[in-house]
Amino acid sequence: MPSQGSKTVDSQKELLQLKLFKALSIILAILLLAGAGYYYYRTRQVQPVAIMVNGQQVAVASNMSVATRAMAALKHNQLGSAFEGKGKPVYIERIQLQRIPDSQATEIDTDDTIQTKLSSKVHLTVIAGAIVVDKVTVVGLPTVDMANEALDAVKQHYVSMPPPDTVTDEATFREHVSVVKRRIPARMARQTVAEAVEALTALPPAKTYVVKNHDTGWLIARRFHMNFTKFIHSNAGIDINKLKIGDVVNVSVTVPPVTVVVTKRSDREESIRKGVSTERAGKRRISVETTYVNGHPEGDPRTLNVTTLQRATPSSSVL
Repeated sequence: MPSQGSKTVDSQKELLQLKLFKALSIILAILLLAGAGYYYYRTRQVQPVAIMVNGQQVAVASNMSVATRAMAALKHNQLGSAFEGKGKPVYIERIQLQRIPDSQATEIDTDDTIQTKLSSKVHLTVIAGAIVVDKVTVVGLPTVDMANEALDAVKQHYVSMPPPDTVTDEATFREHVSVVKRRIPARMARQTVAEAVEALTALPPAKTYVVKNHDTGWLIARRFHMNFTKFIHSNAGIDINKLKIGDVVNVSVTVPPVTVVVTKRSDREESIRKGVSTERAGKRRISVETTYVNGHPEGDPRTLNVTTLQRATPSSSVL
């Protein structure tokens, strides 16, 4: 049977082994932390990173942190804060962040240089409330509700244009306009309803052409597939029949993406007879209805009602 002394020795050995195990565990943990720290320092803080677009190197960041930050900034610049956390943005191109040896990083790009190089090479798409005009997506907003609000605001924009007459019918779009939730290019995305309204009401930039020898208005319109009447309207102030070499003409139909039709009613009073005194002329009220297309009258006003307010005095006959 073991003596009391031998039990004490065994306990001391076990205690020593436990202390040794703890010491080794601590040393191992320290080594692991040191290794992880070195790896982080090497990969995140030191080792250059090439930003690859469709397999081609576009820019070189000083480390992975800078490269990751650059890609986040690119998303923000293309989509803005309104889409942050929304729309599931996706790159059209294939993007890779690839660590490279120091020897391959002949030049490290600054943050601004990285953004400049990427902005023309990298494009995003995002899910948005898209405004579609005749099956063509024109603009998108973060939500469908915002897109519908923008369309209502566009109608109100033209309704509020002068003259301040009574609107007789609800404003309508001449095109087929709808709102759908779909993925769109980031360049079509807008942050606010006001920005979308501006995009839907602004005139597109005009395309111009410099008149050359033997050019005529009809030939130019035909070359650019324009209706000749629209070609004349697009060049108001220019005598199409007297074009000279070097003249600059507009060869595009500059109209907004949507056409809003508003019908307004106005009442006016006028004399029944002309060229006589007010007492003898009589007076009548005429109600007319005018159609406005994007704020401009279209066609002749339609007479709705004529009410006689004061009869005219008949002309006296001299026998």
